[in-house]
Amino acid sequence: MLANCSISTPVNACRGKRVKNLSKWVLVFSVLVLTVAQAPITTAAIDPNEPTPMIVTITGAPGDGNTALAAAIHGELARVGLPISDQGRRLKYRLDVHVTVGQVGDDGQQPVEAKWRLRNPEGKKQGTRTQRVEVPDGELNGPWGYDASDAAYAAAQGILRLLRQ
Repeated sequence: MLANCSISTPVNACRGKRVKNLSKWVLVFSVLVLTVAQAPITTAAIDPNEPTPMIVTITGAPGDGNTALAAAIHGELARVGLPISDQGRRLKYRLDVHVTVGQVGDDGQQPVEAKWRLRNPEGKKQGTRTQRVEVPDGELNGPWGYDASDAAYAAAQGILRLLRQ
């Protein structure tokens, strides 16, 4: 009998597509390129007692990826202690995510790249995180489900690091 798989379930307790893809996203995210602007950057203070003002925009994802990734990153950041909201009148951070899906290779795998670009409330570049993974042809053409959760899980720590710079 398979264990009920969730983010907190040990990898060796689960088998199948979700764990395989989570492992890919985490591995890829662990070797990301961090780009930081040369000039000093001023950031707004982050109060852990209230949601961080942030506008999240996701483009380019096939299927329901734009919506699924937006919901997943909101949920994952809240889970790690940084709830975000696009409400309020304060200046907001901008998290712009662009997903690119490449051509299917001879092995039936399709390359996917997600660039997570963070700008501070003054509009200055805070940093960029890039995820790259290969998935079976057409896997992301419909509902993303766990793929969105896995990508957000892998991205959240990098986004937190960028916010704290």
